[in-house]
Amino acid sequence: MTRPVYIATVERDGSWWMISVEGVEFGYTQARRLDQVEAVTRDMLGGVLETPADSFDLDVRIVLPVDVQEKVDRVRRLQAAAAKAAAAATAANRATARELAASGMPIRDVGNVMGVSYQRAQQLAGPRRSTAARAAG
Repeated sequence: MTRPVYIATVERDGSWWMISVEGVEFGYTQARRLDQVEAVTRDMLGGVLETPADSFDLDVRIVLPVDVQEKVDRVRRLQAAAAKAAAAATAANRATARELAASGMPIRDVGNVMGVSYQRAQQLAGPRRSTAARAAG
């Protein structure tokens, strides 16, 4: 048997987050902070529906003004791009350190050339062990 799912729409109004639950008569409440929204909504719904607060699922949807939502979306896109760039830089760093070490360059020189400590150069140039190999030994 599937649990009922209630959709709670949350919008900022002054110092409060106003919460309304779709399709529930008297399904309104408020919270000071977003981290309180789920708990106060569950308490309210439990009382209105006369059911335990953990007997249903809650889908919380935060509604922001369009200009603010656009800024939040932009920040998230930038963060995702930064994470992707960081992963690419790490892979390039590792490949370069391995290539330099394989050419016979001393690991201390690899670190010096790459602007990292020799310990970090050793980590980058060293063989990449699988998770299973690390766990085994």
